[in-house]
Amino acid sequence: FTEVYEDTSHRIAPIDAAEARAAIEELTAAELLAGYRGSEPADVDALADVVAAVGDLVTEHEAISEVDVNPVLATADGAVALDALVVLGGDE
Repeated sequence: FTEVYEDTSHRIAPIDAAEARAAIEELTAAELLAGYRGSEPADVDALADVVAAVGDLVTEHEAISEVDVNPVLATADGAVALDALVVLGGDE
């Protein structure tokens, strides 16, 4: 639904988990991650770790020109990328 609702937040990599969490908290959908109608809150710290790790990946490997991680599933038990595309094209 990110594309449908244009609910995005941007940072320039690399970022740490605290900055990733701040970006996540800017999203309108952040309220959904906090739990609603009796659902458990998602592990936002784990989601922030995923976001920070993707940033580290692209900054540590110059051959990567593009990364698309979508979707990332965030639950009360953690966060995991369900699909990802990595495009190579750098000078490494």
